[in-house]
Amino acid sequence: MYSIILFILCLMLLAISLYFNKDSIMSPSNLIVFSFTVAVLCGLLNYDNWNFHVSSNTCFLVFGGLASFMLAATLCKYIWFRAVQTEPRKRTRILSLPLPIYIIGIAYPLFVMLRTSRELMSVVQTYGGGADNVMDAIGKYDQLIKFSGQAVGLSSLTDNMNALAQALMYYWLFRLLKTYFDAKKIDAWAFVALVVSLPVPLLSGSRNGLYQELVAIIVIGLLYYTAYAGHKIYISFKAGMVSAIVVLVLLFSFKPLLSLLGRKDSLNTFDYISLYLGAPVKNLDTYLKGYTVPAPNRWGEMTFANMRSNFSFIFGDSVPDWNIWQPFQTVNGRSLGNVYTIFYPLVYDFGFIGAIVMMMALGTAAQLVFEYARKTLAEHRSGFPIATCIYGIVAYGLVFSFFSNRLIATVFSAQFVKFLMVWVLIGMVYRIRLNGFKKPYPLTLRLPMCKHIMEDE
Repeated sequence: MYSIILFILCLMLLAISLYFNKDSIMSPSNLIVFSFTVAVLCGLLNYDNWNFHVSSNTCFLVFGGLASFMLAATLCKYIWFRAVQTEPRKRTRILSLPLPIYIIGIAYPLFVMLRTSRELMSVVQTYGGGADNVMDAIGKYDQLIKFSGQAVGLSSLTDNMNALAQALMYYWLFRLLKTYFDAKKIDAWAFVALVVSLPVPLLSGSRNGLYQELVAIIVIGLLYYTAYAGHKIYISFKAGMVSAIVVLVLLFSFKPLLSLLGRKDSLNTFDYISLYLGAPVKNLDTYLKGYTVPAPNRWGEMTFANMRSNFSFIFGDSVPDWNIWQPFQTVNGRSLGNVYTIFYPLVYDFGFIGAIVMMMALGTAAQLVFEYARKTLAEHRSGFPIATCIYGIVAYGLVFSFFSNRLIATVFSAQFVKFLMVWVLIGMVYRIRLNGFKKPYPLTLRLPMCKHIMEDE
């Protein structure tokens, strides 16, 4: 009964969100509510197989969390940004790049992948008993870093090289979109560099990095489109069909990528997709019905576990044991994995009311980044849009909130800090080339209040 009620409530929230954000389809509220609506629907499609009878606690938590997120985001939008009007973006200057830069941009991720694959084989040989090939090594490496409880990882140099290659992917995306919308041309070299950069995160043994990049490409692309159209989207039948095909390709890539990374699964494609999308809500319900795990020892222990582990030299934390915190769940002989949506760590650390408050804080922060990203595209002239790149990563966390704590884990990470460092450097180079040394450094940001217009990066 509560499962159907939860689905109806999610549909209602989605309709309300679309109404209040009809000028911005990629808004935080739309993304997170849509993802949970699809997740609950997939749970209902497996109602008997998974015993998808969610409790009133789950219904209250999911609905209350999403509603509080929407409320905070909407207030942020209409209080801070209500007086800011933007016009359709004008054509701006496109900085040219010499051919050697493009060639380096294409060759660099290829070199990074080669170096990473060789190092992976060495790490797996040391900790996991060896691997027959690179794909086998990727799968074993993924299991080692998640479940071994050991500080297994690539060397600092290789890790930093990977981060640089992934951060530069956003730059090539920027050049591709800017050239297309400003000059109605396709920068073929930037497109090649972008495509070559996409597989880099797969060598970490996880699809998450690739999905992060794909979500960012879609979201940033639509932000550019709306910026040039004056924040009004008119989707033709052809564009709608292309979008539907892209979504289907992404969904049906889940299982093939699993096999590519050395992991095996006996489920057919449809069952695997529904499991991937719907099982986390069922697992959350299992926890809320009384499944016990060790109590937190300190504030935000699970919510910020990734940050504590990444910055262990500050917090003194070791690698978290996810086998204890997020045990695998099985229902009717069917494995439902060990992911529990974004709400699990929030409730674990802060309780029901604390989780609602945290969702309000996340809604406010995500909306601020989103509005700043939109204004950056609509108002700056030729600089590198750092805020838009940041929202591309935030959007990934929002879309996958139905799955796990991706939003907080991705933003509060060492990799994100490295991305920011690269993007700020690119922004400074662009500013120097465009304006010389007329403006002071380092770059300063100013949040808008009511009638204030935000300054560009």
